[in-house]
Amino acid sequence: MLNYIKAELYKVCRRKYTWIFFAVMLVLESLFALVWTGSWEFSDMVALMTTTMPVGSYLAVILADLVISDPYKSGTLKNEISFGIPRKRVYLGKLCSAVVVSLLFCAVLFSHYLAGCWLLTGHSNPEMIRANLGILAFVAAASLPLWMGTLGLAVALLMTLRSEMLAVIMVFLTITVGTGVLALLSMIQLEPIRSIASLVLSILPSSQFGQYQDALTWDLMVRNWAIGLGWVAVTAAVGLAVFQRREVK
Repeated sequence: MLNYIKAELYKVCRRKYTWIFFAVMLVLESLFALVWTGSWEFSDMVALMTTTMPVGSYLAVILADLVISDPYKSGTLKNEISFGIPRKRVYLGKLCSAVVVSLLFCAVLFSHYLAGCWLLTGHSNPEMIRANLGILAFVAAASLPLWMGTLGLAVALLMTLRSEMLAVIMVFLTITVGTGVLALLSMIQLEPIRSIASLVLSILPSSQFGQYQDALTWDLMVRNWAIGLGWVAVTAAVGLAVFQRREVK
């Protein structure tokens, strides 16, 4: 399994569009920071970053596609299956590779943003800086499993659906339209629709980011990790079961 993951990571690093995507994201992040650095302190820039956590869910979909899509386009996935590599190793290897790529990408984005803001802004309030960095660390740690849950869903759909575009659209709709529709259904006074919508909304990774406006407690942290890891486990189990039975062309 480890050798398979290393091979997948090597292939990702060899693709030009991997580096193009990374470069584009760094440029966009730099422009985002430059909009605010004129009159803001470093502590303000750190606080601003805590509001961007939902963006990670969208990036997770793109990063999953970055790892999964090329084998289908080039036909290497069919070759892997033909050469006798177990489908379980193929699926879990690509899932683990997507997780590693996502974690590295996350680390680069965070480091680039904080380092750039540190150089471009003032640091007149060390106590506020420490406080906001602590909040950012907590929020990022609470968001990480939610991003991984979305990543797991994206990998499952990309590995089981014949259309890459359909898989990506379905995940994006789940994050955006699905969350909004469930929120509306949870407010209507009609049972059992209201109860079902509220239940699904309570375990949907993309709907958990709104909790950061309330108190940041360890209960929230534990809940997010339970939801995120639950989505990874369930989507991996279902995705693998379907992938074991599908015909790879």
